[in-house]
Amino acid sequence: MDRLLSKNVNLNVYLTHADWPVAMSSFATGDGPLGRGSQGAIPLHLIFESKDLSFYPGGPKSWEILMAKQSASPHAD
Repeated sequence: MDRLLSKNVNLNVYLTHADWPVAMSSFATGDGPLGRGSQGAIPLHLIFESKDLSFYPGGPKSWEILMAKQSASPHAD
C-alpha cells in the first residue's frame, strides 16, 4: 500500500493481486512537463514496474489495483 497525501484528501493505492513480481516506487516530477496537469500540479507519480515478463496463449494472467480516497484529517493516524 502507498498513500499519497494532500491538504484535503488522501489517496491509498493497494496492489491487491499480481500473478508476477511487481515493484512499486514513486517519482517526484519537479517543475518538468510530467508535473503539469490540466487541473494543477502533479508532484508525484506512483510507478508499478515489472521486468522480464513473458506471456503465453492459454495462460491467463491478471493484476488488480485498488484506489481509495479518504478525507485528510489532522487527527487521523
